[in-house]
Amino acid sequence: METSSSPPAIYSSPVNLLWAAAMLLSAGYGLTEYKVYHALVHHNTGVNHFLLNLSITSTLILLTLKVYLEQLRPDRNTLKLSYQTHRKQTHLCIALIVISSLLFNLSLYPRYGFTQTMIITSMVGYGVLWQFFMLVPYSLAQNLAGIVGATYFLQEYAGVGVITSFGH
Repeated sequence: METSSSPPAIYSSPVNLLWAAAMLLSAGYGLTEYKVYHALVHHNTGVNHFLLNLSITSTLILLTLKVYLEQLRPDRNTLKLSYQTHRKQTHLCIALIVISSLLFNLSLYPRYGFTQTMIITSMVGYGVLWQFFMLVPYSLAQNLAGIVGATYFLQEYAGVGVITSFGH
């Protein structure tokens, strides 16, 4: 959760950017092939939606904490965001990541089994989220994309989104 204005070292080489973009695109393709979005949003019977709801809740709490720490905390201009200055918040973030990941794995397990669930969660975590953070290093852009993405997913999940409404 770095708040510096200089881009990270990944931007020193175009090969790193191409690798991150290729990983993001291939993970998106893999998730499309497994029809994960359809299984989650259209309340597929094989997915445990109670655990998925808990996973979404913990993810939204994590996103809210991230936005607060990086954008809204009162001491953000005087106190650098680091483990030494924000130990409790760091531990809370780690716990929320573990809880969200575990619940997401458990929600997919009944439909996809162990092997496919591990592949899917790796594609989501490393292929999509991590590569997005590498391609978009600025916390404000990450936070805005997280809020927009979460809002879109929740609207689709509730059945009131654009794609769900028009039967895409």
